[in-house]
Amino acid sequence: MVIILADTAIRAKDIDEAAALQAKVKAEEALEDKSGKMDYGQAQAQLAQAMMQLKMLDRLRKRNK
Repeated sequence: MVIILADTAIRAKDIDEAAALQAKVKAEEALEDKSGKMDYGQAQAQLAQAMMQLKMLDRLRKRNK
């Protein structure tokens, strides 16, 4: 038996690479912005999510070669 606990689940076929790259860049910019316009924790979470989506796409591409 396999049990997976997660806050969200995304099918690999539903991941939009362009959107993930854009989210990554936006989160990195927010982390560099010292004005406090965005919550640091929120920016970190968004960056982690975008990075995981990109990592998943990379794994799928390697598997399908």
